[in-house]
Amino acid sequence: VEQVEKQAGEVIIRQADIEADNFYVVAKGVCKCYQGAHDENGLVAVCEAGDGFGELALMYSTPRQASVLADTDVSLWALDRGSFKALLMHAALERRKKHTDFLDNVSAFTALSSSETLLIADVMEDVNYQDGQVIFNQGDKSEEFFLVQEGEVVVSQVSEASGATGDTPEPEPEPAADGGAGALMTLHRGDYFGYVLALSSRFQLAFSVTTQ
Repeated sequence: VEQVEKQAGEVIIRQADIEADNFYVVAKGVCKCYQGAHDENGLVAVCEAGDGFGELALMYSTPRQASVLADTDVSLWALDRGSFKALLMHAALERRKKHTDFLDNVSAFTALSSSETLLIADVMEDVNYQDGQVIFNQGDKSEEFFLVQEGEVVVSQVSEASGATGDTPEPEPEPAADGGAGALMTLHRGDYFGYVLALSSRFQLAFSVTTQ
């Protein structure tokens, strides 16, 4: 890793350049990314401390997709192509191990072979939800299967007597005096939901799911 200093106005990456050599992380200062004109019309992103840029050309061996200019004096960390690819490989292996270790303890997958578990681990995506955020509402259409890795998930249902239909967004169930009205179950690490969607993408979800 090399530290690079640039003054305000200097070009760090030039769009269409085929000599993509580094991935950059901003240590201090502000950089702006442009496609086409180097003005507000061409501005596509602003990178500040902790942000990175320049990875696409290294990952896919393509010309630079945008120009990046130092908007202020900046200090950057530059990672060369070889080191960047090695880092990606290491991250991919760590991600695979994390997912396979988790799947090995999920009852729905214990009958799978190691190769089958690896295939699932490679396509899993980590998705984060805030406390109280709705994952999906009753009546929504979706094709996603969820596994709880951390935290708790509440499954609740609005009764058909409410007159709601699958074409109308469901209101969030009102809690009763004991705080449990409408709640069907609480899911924890290793539990899963949404699996019925694997059988039919037209299935109308019959419950709402919210983080807790």
